[in-house]
Amino acid sequence: GSSREMFISSLVEPVMILSLFVVGANSGSTNPACIAACPAVRVSGLIAAFAFFMAMIAETSRIPIDNQETHLELTMVHEAMTLEYSGRRLAIIELAAHAKQILFFTILANVIVPFGGIITYPLKIIAISAIIGTLEVSLAKMRLFRVVDFMTFSFALSIMAMVAWAVGL
Repeated sequence: GSSREMFISSLVEPVMILSLFVVGANSGSTNPACIAACPAVRVSGLIAAFAFFMAMIAETSRIPIDNQETHLELTMVHEAMTLEYSGRRLAIIELAAHAKQILFFTILANVIVPFGGIITYPLKIIAISAIIGTLEVSLAKMRLFRVVDFMTFSFALSIMAMVAWAVGL
């Protein structure tokens, strides 16, 4: 399970880095096409946000990448690492997984789509949670080798976002 988790994480990190780079480069630009200095309004920002969303699903072990409710050891990704823990140590691992998920939701809500402020933050988190919940009930878990295709597509999206940023879109 831990080798599968590291395998997926190694595919996710380049996508995260490239998409956050594009968003950071967009926010630093003085292009008047960027409405209200929002990096997600530009085409490159939208593509980078979608690539980040796909990587966030994989990094936080959500369906279609991982089914956290499974009890089949051969299909477990994240949950296989928690099989030998119980009590306080299991609670700490679960708390860390939830903290990582809310951190990625916050990055998506406030860095990539920085509309509003502290007032709109709960609404953005609820919207992200609703989108992920809808995806989880409408999709089935992928096989491990299909995850490579999923992350390759998100990497290609992040490269497209970088090219769009370089072109000025």
